[in-house]
Amino acid sequence: MFRSRLLRTALLLPIAASAIYGIQLAVSLTLRALRAGTPESLMLAWVFAFVIVLPVLMAGLAAAGHWGRMHTVPYLGVKIPGVGQ
Repeated sequence: MFRSRLLRTALLLPIAASAIYGIQLAVSLTLRALRAGTPESLMLAWVFAFVIVLPVLMAGLAAAGHWGRMHTVPYLGVKIPGVGQ
């Protein structure tokens, strides 16, 4: 149990640090694009949509699908004793 918790923490810390840095970079670039004008900010929004939002969405949907598969009872074609009484 301890090893898995330690491993999970060791894996999540770089991901969290990268996310914080990414948010800071996105805010900085958005402010620069807004100062440059509307076309540049719209182009930056498309870049963010495809480079940042789409991979995060795909990873989130994959995690949700995995969680859903782990928390459902598979249908085996047999009756479970005591159900429905």
